[in-house]
Amino acid sequence: MARIRWHHLAVGLLIIATGLGMLGGDEKAETILKIEFQFKSEEYRQGSIYSSMAPIIWAGLERGEVTKTVVSDGRLIIEARFSNFTPSRNETFELDLGPKRLKFVARPVVWSQPDINGWKTGTMAPVLFLQQPDPDWMTLEKAQWLVTAADHMILELTLHNFSALPHAGVEVNLGGTEHNNCLMADRAFAEIEIRFSFQKGVLTLLSSDPEFGELIRRPFTFEFHPCGTTGFWADLGPTGSIAARQIFRIRYRFPPTIPIGKVISVGGYPVPLSENGQIAFSTLLLIGGGDPFRRQEPGEGIQVRLDGERVYPQWAAVPLR
Repeated sequence: MARIRWHHLAVGLLIIATGLGMLGGDEKAETILKIEFQFKSEEYRQGSIYSSMAPIIWAGLERGEVTKTVVSDGRLIIEARFSNFTPSRNETFELDLGPKRLKFVARPVVWSQPDINGWKTGTMAPVLFLQQPDPDWMTLEKAQWLVTAADHMILELTLHNFSALPHAGVEVNLGGTEHNNCLMADRAFAEIEIRFSFQKGVLTLLSSDPEFGELIRRPFTFEFHPCGTTGFWADLGPTGSIAARQIFRIRYRFPPTIPIGKVISVGGYPVPLSENGQIAFSTLLLIGGGDPFRRQEPGEGIQVRLDGERVYPQWAAVPLR
């Protein structure tokens, strides 16, 4: 259900509701929630971990708007609001925090007097989730493009396994379309070579992974349509296992140019090719959704996605900036 934004300011004296749901089906009402979340162990009560959890809150089919997230005294403080909504006495809310899903029942609400337009604001008593189990997942902390002195494009990912157990690792995918670390963490590094080959009209991507040096054929798809809908998707292979409480940095090194079978045109103009029939990899990224001079719509642009268990977030935008 689409989110409805609130454009009115409710003012007036506060009155305490005698029971939740007393406003019934009154549509001119807004409910404000405050939630406090805390991990059990102090070492995990850090902004770098809390910031990876991206809270989403629901009441049935109604999605609330998270208006504020701050870290204070080792707790994640979340403020959210539901517009055109009054909770019933036994209303159940669901809070998604990273891979966690927490449920709670509506708390007592304090309501304001209606304003001149008839709008009321209700503030729910704080919801506390304290001493919660420590994180057992891996997070994608950072994704960025680097350029070497030899003009190789490098995709650098920083993964952080918060768990006290090893993580099996994830599959890394790269795609594009136009339409502070724990003190206990170890560090590791790997660099992956990416190669492309072009045979019999098929462009193939080759890559190894941190555990094995042999180049493996990976799926690579590039689509261009005259209407301007352009996209690409590449399977870069697995990361391999990641040790407990380890920060793991991995680099995927792309060649400056890749072979291309035919001239691609954008808006009737051919994309620049080198003399030997190759296209610059950076050009491929640009026409596949990485234009840094155009405002990106939701779902557009270059993205990296991680497929695996106990990983959050599973994707991140990697703009060419």
